[in-house]
Amino acid sequence: RVGLCLERGPQMVVAVLGVLKAGGVVVTTMPMLRAGEIGAVLAKAKASHAIVDSRCLDDFAEAATQVGCVRSTLTYNGDRGGGALERRLDDVAPHFTAAATRADDPALIAFTSGTTGHPKGALGTHRNLITNILSSGYSGARPYLRRGEMPPELTPKVGLMVIPLFHVTACSASLMGAVFAGHTTIFMRKWDVEQAMAIIQREKVSLTGGVPTIAWQLLEHPARANYDLSSLEMIAYGGAPSAPELVKRIYTEFGALPDILAQMQGDPEEWTPPTMGYRFRDVDFVDGVLYARGAKLGLRDRKHESSRLSYRRPERALSGSMYESWIGNHWFGNWLLNDCLTYRLAEAAGH
Repeated sequence: RVGLCLERGPQMVVAVLGVLKAGGVVVTTMPMLRAGEIGAVLAKAKASHAIVDSRCLDDFAEAATQVGCVRSTLTYNGDRGGGALERRLDDVAPHFTAAATRADDPALIAFTSGTTGHPKGALGTHRNLITNILSSGYSGARPYLRRGEMPPELTPKVGLMVIPLFHVTACSASLMGAVFAGHTTIFMRKWDVEQAMAIIQREKVSLTGGVPTIAWQLLEHPARANYDLSSLEMIAYGGAPSAPELVKRIYTEFGALPDILAQMQGDPEEWTPPTMGYRFRDVDFVDGVLYARGAKLGLRDRKHESSRLSYRRPERALSGSMYESWIGNHWFGNWLLNDCLTYRLAEAAGH
């Protein structure tokens, strides 16, 4: 398990892919964390190695000393060069054979922010990372298939990534699809709307996003008229509810495709079977498996049981709901109960 404490940028991408190819488990940490917070993450994940940006080294070294599980640390010195990682790379062959891993082997441990308590580690497998690639391809092909058309050939695009790579949205959902598709990804280490518009114009960026506030700022900044943003094809965002007015503004001012608009708003002419919710109380949820009273239920069938990573069972049992979509996908959690009327109705119906 390799802790990564790096600013978002190409170095973080190389580190993530390198650890995965070597058969390790990526443990992401936020570069802004202080020693006590870093120590909590390292201890819970039992990280044995680390790659650290030299700007974060003081706090990381203090944390590693406190927890005692990190056996080796490589520092990266950025544009200045001369770090331990750079020196190590000088003596390493440019290609190496990937370690043999299975779909359900652990690949990523990402931690929550800790805003409602201590940060919690969420375990992702190699299957999870690949699934995001397939999901992205499906989402892109869906509008064409609905019209009875063949999806076009995949063409590389340019994306502007402004969300943090220690978060699963960027590290998994966005990054893996971009690498697979051969897209160019430009990283902003700190969000600045006017700098972003300059990059979009200069690099002909076709997709960007993050949270609704970013979309609003792109729409309403007083200097927007000074920049050519016509290359934008998609502004994707999540993490907060989207106002209907924002969707309409994106459509009218950036010329979003009608199919994308229909996906955001819902198509009244289209009907799909419902998503069902099932309420569970006093259960443990560990690595995709529900445990209760000596019984267990996996959210999907597994060909192999991974023994490469053990996670301590939660000290307190949980309450939550399992959701089953009409195509057979399963989720477990409790956040959707408050965010989506469908799930509240399902719970009220006793399912």
